[in-house]
Amino acid sequence: MKQIIIALSMLCIITVKSYAGEEKVAKAVLESFEKSFRNASEVKWSYIKDLYKAEFLLDDHALVVWYNADGGMVALSRIITLEQLPLAAQLSFKNDFSDYTLANLFEIDNEEGNNYYAVVDNAKAVLRLRADVNGKWIVYEKKRK
Repeated sequence: MKQIIIALSMLCIITVKSYAGEEKVAKAVLESFEKSFRNASEVKWSYIKDLYKAEFLLDDHALVVWYNADGGMVALSRIITLEQLPLAAQLSFKNDFSDYTLANLFEIDNEEGNNYYAVVDNAKAVLRLRADVNGKWIVYEKKRK
């Protein structure tokens, strides 16, 4: 389940989709969302793999949140900058991937804590990375160009 949520979050952040209509959202999910994100704007709902997903803006930040049908928050993600990473992850990234261009960087907050993911590329490959608990970046997918 954890891998599905991570993969879905990455897909949603990295790709841009437009939805023809709004999803019918369970009352418990709407109540939970409104309680947590009272000042959210431009909210777009969808339903994927038994989870409700809301993409929205809050204080000029693009966020994505996932809920189960009971209104329990499963995960929250946001696009971040390199400077917003923990120091160990910043240093590791700069040392190990200096010959790559950062395409996307985001944080996912779930029951396991904060997790950091990145997509980088250069003339030869596109890499999908995940920071481990010590801030070291692990390549979990590599595609040659």
